[in-house]
Amino acid sequence: MRAAGVVWVAGCTREAGDLTRRRARGALRAMDRAERRGAFANVARLIVERDGRLDSSVRRSAIDGGPVPAEVTALVSKIRARASDVTDADIDHARAAGYDEDQLFELTVATAVGESQRRLNRVLDLLGRKR
Repeated sequence: MRAAGVVWVAGCTREAGDLTRRRARGALRAMDRAERRGAFANVARLIVERDGRLDSSVRRSAIDGGPVPAEVTALVSKIRARASDVTDADIDHARAAGYDEDQLFELTVATAVGESQRRLNRVLDLLGRKR
């Protein structure tokens, strides 16, 4: 992973609350569902609004589960369905289409954050709990 990607994510998480991993776990346990939903929405907002190499509309669409440019549709679909199935060939295809490592990193983070929220919401729905 390139340093720019690490800095980008660190900036998003720092702006979202500047919590260390241990403090974040404790803070999440202490939050009620509405507070957790708000914290997640804040992280998602920062992923979209923060300056990055990838266009913010693409990051927003990746988070929301919407369409993404055709060159990265297969990659995003694999990340959404089963991230462990992503291969070097998927990454190479996106690179050949003109995406650099930082853009692919941002796309991956946005897609993973959005998909994690959708999966959490499905589980809560199945358990009959409010989001």
